Amino acid sequence: MPKDYHEVHKITDIKDEAKDVKTFRLDKSINAIPGEFVMCWIPDVSEKPFSVSDNSPLSITAKKVGGEDSFTSRLFRLKTGENLWIRGPCGRGFPNYPVGVGFYHKDIYLIAGGTGAIPLAFSSIVRSKSGFPPTVLLGARTKDEIIFEEKFRNSSKQLFISTDDGSYGYKGMVTDLFDQVKIKSNSLFCICGPEKMMEVAAKKALKYTDADSILLSLERYMKCGTGKLGCCEINGYRVCADGPVFPYSQIRGGDFGKYHRTKSGLRVEL
Repeated sequence: MPKDYHEVHKITDIKDEAKDVKTFRLDKSINAIPGEFVMCWIPDVSEKPFSVSDNSPLSITAKKVGGEDSFTSRLFRLKTGENLWIRGPCGRGFPNYPVGVGFYHKDIYLIAGGTGAIPLAFSSIVRSKSGFPPTVLLGARTKDEIIFEEKFRNSSKQLFISTDDGSYGYKGMVTDLFDQVKIKSNSLFCICGPEKMMEVAAKKALKYTDADSILLSLERYMKCGTGKLGCCEINGYRVCADGPVFPYSQIRGGDFGKYHRTKSGLRVEL
């Protein structure tokens, strides 16, 4: 269960990762696994969820979106030595399966699009330390938006990169890399990125494995992080409490890849 109170954390380091993307390293560690998130509060501003990009010490990586009064813009104006208030960890992350040791899956593939690289880089490092580095398919719109290339390169068995505009790596969508990689059957797939991309990737992954072995990290507007409000609902599940990581078998069909919800909970087309 996530903590129902905030702990104050001091910012010890701020690193530019890519265009409009920064990592904030804090002064305490947290017992979190890849795919889990924390609720970050700035007094007199708001509270927002962020994926954990490292747990020791706790680090969150954010992309600046919106105008000058948006939460991420206010976050980006903070300096080293200032405080953030953290509640969590929250949600359900990627299971830390003992891949390759008496387990069904012999290989793991991480498919990351855009900021979907944030939880998957953490996952890649954890799995590499366990002795089972994954194969990574990493994509972004342009070279300037590639996130955590070095982390993936140091922790993966193989790294394949694509950009939509061809400015770096293979020219095309990250899902196009399926045709460039020799993928083994009965593998485990972990996918995070824009939802339409994830839907395409999940369907492609079905050629190599079953729907229970395709894990997707969803993004929805999350207000509470505890499942009380329900504005992050998809197919009857609360993304903040029942996810954000779901097996494809659990969310296949319905709203996935087709609809999301606004701040008010209104269901709209993607």
